[in-house]
Amino acid sequence: MRFLIAKFRESLGAQVFVAFTALIFFICISFIALFVNRQHTTLLSDWEQNGRLLAKMLAYQSRIGVFSENEEILKPSVESLFQYETVTGAAIYNSNGKVLTWEVRKNNGVRAQVPGEVGTAEKGIFKRISDHAELPVFQLKDTMVVWAPVWSGSSLPINDSPYFENGGKAKDSTRQNSF
Repeated sequence: MRFLIAKFRESLGAQVFVAFTALIFFICISFIALFVNRQHTTLLSDWEQNGRLLAKMLAYQSRIGVFSENEEILKPSVESLFQYETVTGAAIYNSNGKVLTWEVRKNNGVRAQVPGEVGTAEKGIFKRISDHAELPVFQLKDTMVVWAPVWSGSSLPINDSPYFENGGKAKDSTRQNSF
């Protein structure tokens, strides 16, 4: 071992080789850390976008059930959400914060409805949902929670609606006949 240390101190080539190897090792570790960080950020961003999309779909599909507060009408909407394997639970609240339906996926993949009234939503969350154009996403330890409001009307203003021309006014029905 002393022989190698002595040769290392005497040889400029060995010193350059060790310095170059250390530099390459540092560059490789830096690129790996950068790549892992980028992949983690991209995956979280994709999961947030998918969560927002699924929450919007559930809010749209469950409009009638929410306004009538009928659990039987809400069941198909919640069941369709559980077709996605990343969904672990779904809850639907009314505007007062009362739970209308709440289902969770157990560890073995079986869904179960949470019995009784589990709780009520925070009143502040409804203000946060209606104030933001983008849906709020909450990162918990192992899950991500996305809230979406249920609207009774269209999200498009009448002027932007593809079904009406001239700002929602009926189209002029007069036409010219040519023979």
